[in-house]
Formats: sequence, C-alpha cells, structure tokens
Amino acid sequence: MPVFDTVRAAEFVKSLGYEEVVFAGEGFGGVIALLGAFLTDNRAEVNNLPPSFTEIASARVYHYNVMYDVYGLLRVFDIPDLLDTMKGRVIVGEVPSPGVDMGYA
Repeated sequence: MPVFDTVRAAEFVKSLGYEEVVFAGEGFGGVIALLGAFLTDNRAEVNNLPPSFTEIASARVYHYNVMYDVYGLLRVFDIPDLLDTMKGRVIVGEVPSPGVDMGYA
C-alpha cells in the first residue's frame, strides 16, 4: 500500500536531520497523507478528501483505483474517525458534503 512508502519516506527525511514532516495530499492522495501522519504522529494537510469509505463502498457505481483497497478497513475506522482522532494535527481544506460526486459515485 502507498502508505507504507509514505511512512518510510518520512523516516528517511527525518534521518537527514529534519525535525518535522508534514504529509500533504488531495483526494485519495489526502487519504494516504492522513494515514501516514496518523501512523507516524506527524501532521497532515489534506484537501478534497472523500467524505467516507462507507459512502464509496455503498455507492451503486464508483470510479476507484483498487490499489487503495484495504480489506476489512471499515470494521475498524472510517475517514471521519481519523479526522476526529487527529484534531490538532490535521488541516483540512475543502471536504465535499455526502452525496457530492467526487468521480467515484
């Protein structure tokens, strides 16, 4: 999963002497940034996140790259749960309202 690569890149940057790494991303890239920041206790700046994995999974038709699949993820958490957990460590730009077509529903 791309999150592993993101976390390893942050570890490498910190090994060069940088004290802080801020993960940034847009759309599904924002999800990767959010997960990477969560796993490493860093901050994230994200824009245009999908409202939730639940909405994607329950949509009749969606355009979605399967490389983002994580089996069983919704049994544990969803995007809004991560945002709540990371208050103070995440800056969120535009977040579409549920039902807004982000290209996957």
